[in-house]
Amino acid sequence: MFTVQLGILLGYVVLLYAVAFWSRRLDRGGVVGYFLAGRGLPPLVVGDLVKPSVRREMTPRAEQLLCRLTVLGVSAITLLLALRIASILKTLMIGLSLTTAYTLVVLATLYAPRFCRRSSAWVTLAAGIATLALWQLVPRVRLFSHPIYAEWLVCTAAFLLVPLFDRRRVAAAGPGITPEPARGSAAEPG
Repeated sequence: MFTVQLGILLGYVVLLYAVAFWSRRLDRGGVVGYFLAGRGLPPLVVGDLVKPSVRREMTPRAEQLLCRLTVLGVSAITLLLALRIASILKTLMIGLSLTTAYTLVVLATLYAPRFCRRSSAWVTLAAGIATLALWQLVPRVRLFSHPIYAEWLVCTAAFLLVPLFDRRRVAAAGPGITPEPARGSAAEPG
């Protein structure tokens, strides 16, 4: 596998040098011709956006100023986004931690249905939301490096404690299985 990757890399380098030598033979413009296309290509912003739609006639100095301002503006926006990326990732991770309670309820329903009670899902979800709210509002409760660890612990404890207070099992419905009637319904005898 390594030899195939090395062969691809060497082939790419050889192709790159071949294209470079071929283009050098054809172009006599030097560095300016190579990098700036002989100054014949209009800048993207001025040539494609501003001239066709806003101003058809611009002096070269105005074109250059507009390009520089555009590059400066785009660079500033990129810097702000780069500085905010940490907070964006933090927000995404917090959003991901909201799924902890849902995941726990689904896994318990699939693999440990005898622990499932009628109020297990909403108690577990409420515990997860409360944990996340406490994590955000009260910094002293941050015992772990990330809220998802605290949520797993709290949601698991809440899910396992529900059977102590709620005796109503969740009835499985399927072929040959009839769900339990609700208390006080007309289907209940007597």
